[in-house]
Amino acid sequence: MHIETQSLWMTAKAKLDKVDQKLLDFDSDDGIKRTRKTDLDILESLEQTTREAYVTCIHKRWQITIPGKGKKVIIRDLLSKVAHWVELFKSVGDQVVQYDPGHAALPWAGARFLLQIAINDFSKFDFVVQGAERIARMTARYRIIEQIYAQKGSAASEQLEEAVMKVYGSILKYLVEAKRYFEHRTGVRLLKSGLLGQNDFQELLEKMEADERLVDRCASLVQEMETFHSLRDTLSQMAQPISQVSFHLNKFEDYLDSIQRRQMLDWLSTQPYLDHHTTIKSRVLDGTCQWVLQHPSFTEWKCESTNSLLWLHGAQGAGKSCLASMVIGDATNVSSQIEDFAHAHFYCSRNTAEPQRGNAQSILSCIARQLSSPSSNQPLAPPTLSLYRKTHLADGSTRAPSLWECRDLIVELTEAHSRTTIVIDALDECSREERAELVEALEYIIDNSTSLVKAFVTSREEGDLRLSIQAHSGVQVTWIENGPDIEKFVNFETDRLVAKNQLLASIRVKATKEDLKALIKGNTIYKANGM
Repeated sequence: MHIETQSLWMTAKAKLDKVDQKLLDFDSDDGIKRTRKTDLDILESLEQTTREAYVTCIHKRWQITIPGKGKKVIIRDLLSKVAHWVELFKSVGDQVVQYDPGHAALPWAGARFLLQIAINDFSKFDFVVQGAERIARMTARYRIIEQIYAQKGSAASEQLEEAVMKVYGSILKYLVEAKRYFEHRTGVRLLKSGLLGQNDFQELLEKMEADERLVDRCASLVQEMETFHSLRDTLSQMAQPISQVSFHLNKFEDYLDSIQRRQMLDWLSTQPYLDHHTTIKSRVLDGTCQWVLQHPSFTEWKCESTNSLLWLHGAQGAGKSCLASMVIGDATNVSSQIEDFAHAHFYCSRNTAEPQRGNAQSILSCIARQLSSPSSNQPLAPPTLSLYRKTHLADGSTRAPSLWECRDLIVELTEAHSRTTIVIDALDECSREERAELVEALEYIIDNSTSLVKAFVTSREEGDLRLSIQAHSGVQVTWIENGPDIEKFVNFETDRLVAKNQLLASIRVKATKEDLKALIKGNTIYKANGM
């Protein structure tokens, strides 16, 4: 496969009829006449359009609902991804020989066209932002794929080339239909809306995704061949949840000292949530519990630009809290790298010595505290200051915020971040009434925040929880997922106990001890049944 990307795009375009090819001329849309320079400037122009759309999105709280699925897509997250794909595309250009930034000008110009349409009339044409993001991602991704496999002369690489051109054809078809639809004057467009509306564009997106799966199958046939390693690493990273480009907005200042901030944070919650996390994390054996971060449902939940809740459920003793600690650690790591990302967590408990750990209001207050400020050395978020002053009583004291005030505060706090991850472990440790209120509050936060919110909860498979959370995605902890971790743990603990003479201490014959140790390990693993 050794055809330049320019040729692949042009080959895909040439397969369209003449009328459709003419519709792909986006130069006339902004009055720019095509020159070598304007080709090179398209990425910068797209970045500027994306930035303008992002700022408008924040002010107007844009979000869309996918037809037939009921999922709300967070527009600011899609726009962050567009910016990320542009940056990735440019970084790939730095790695390849004889790189021409104008080689894929057509799809980038098309993505910019779609964003401009959305900015001009978002209420009617919000759905095209999803198309712009998908086109940006695919354009960046297939530039990498072409560079990796361009030198391969096998039959498999020829099939891959055909599959890539098919994807390009699907992208161009989407742009053709979009251009045709939006070229009509408003009155004609409204009459045609029943023929080609949001549902039809969604079908075109699904066609692009289907063609992409074919490329993946073809690429796997040549996966073992020698490749450009840096490009291959970049391609691998694209399959993971991305660190979206953050458009930094105005910073806020509270003009408080650390003592005042601490007082206000303690007003929200005094729960030692960091200590709880440290305790649980210390129980995790090195090299275990990693599977949850690679689970397809987790990856989908983390990657999608939709507010969503993921429920991890399993029997008592299945290690759900340890798995939750891995998710918390992952969210903490991402937030430490990206200033605009926030996270909060809570480990529920029915311990009578800590009744607040099973109280919905207390749990939400603790979540709100974590989102209000990372520490007493950093400014408090304005919504928290506002609520604190609202609850300040005439005698100088303050009342505790109600559950619903905490819920609404969390919604406001999420708006200050491009992404917020909330992890709550062991919902079943709360009473039925408390966990019902907590689930209701979480769903309200997910439904009402116009910023990206990801909630991850764990529990046993209680009937009421299954009924209240069943509409959301779930991951069940079974032997299939937990088996390797259980085997590691049993082997580690058995070896440790034997080494300390706390097990098989009376056995002196080494061969016999090894046989008994193997028998103990095998029986324990067999009887564990995923717990």
